[in-house]
Order: sequence, then C-alpha cells, then structure tokens
Amino acid sequence: MIALYRLMKLGSKYHRDWFVILRIGLGILLFTKGINIINNTVQLEEILYNTKHIELYASGFAFVVAWAHIFGGLFIVMGLFTRVFCLVQVPIVLVALSMSVSYHILTGYALFEIIVGFVLLVFFSLEGGGTLSLDNYFIFRKKEDMKIITE
Repeated sequence: MIALYRLMKLGSKYHRDWFVILRIGLGILLFTKGINIINNTVQLEEILYNTKHIELYASGFAFVVAWAHIFGGLFIVMGLFTRVFCLVQVPIVLVALSMSVSYHILTGYALFEIIVGFVLLVFFSLEGGGTLSLDNYFIFRKKEDMKIITE
C-alpha cells in the first residue's frame, strides 16, 4: 500500500497537464475500438476461429474484448481507476498486436494505432490519471475530509 501511495505521489508530481489530453484521446480510441468490435463481431470471430487455441471461445472473447474496451475507454476518459483499467487493457492490446503481426491482419495506420495505444496504456498504467482526473479529485476530497475530522 505504501509503495502504491509513493507511485501515485511521484506520478502526480511530474504529471503535466497536456498528459490529460493524451489520456482522453486514449480513452476515446479504446471506446471507439470497442464500438467497432461490436459492429464487426462476425469478422473478429472469423479471425479468432482461424487461430489454434481460441477457436472454441471466439464469441466470448470478442464480447469480453468489446466491453472491456468500452468501459475501459470511458473510465480512462474520466480518469477514474486509470491505472487499473490501463493494466486490464494491456494484455488485450498485446494479443491484438501479436496476432496482427503474426497473421498479417493489420498494416499501416491500424498497426501504428495499436502500437501507439499500447505505449500510452503502459505509460498511463505507470503514471496514473493525473491532476485533472476523478481519482485525484477523490483523493484530495478524502484528505480534506480527514482534516475536518481531526480539527
């Protein structure tokens, strides 16, 4: 718990305000990818059926990935539980990146989009939501409430 508090304090100390724009852009990207997966579920299931180990769970996997992107994107935009939702998204994006490279599914802009998204997810899982986030708001509100109780 102490290590997590130190990490949050370090992230808040060096966090710049323009990181908020990157965080919101990442959340919007994930949200739109989730909507896109829901709209193109059949295509994703066909790709997953052709893989070795996932063919039995293709429908469930597509469902979970879509909703993880939608909820994760919304929470990342709000800055609520940013580290947790970024850590949840990292393995999903890593699998998408490895599948796209190994099966030559995505090229050009889509591959670049996945790589940038992965780098931003790793960055925000370490950095946190920043100063303009609901995490920060609730932390400072809790500290203010503790000051009122102790006074």
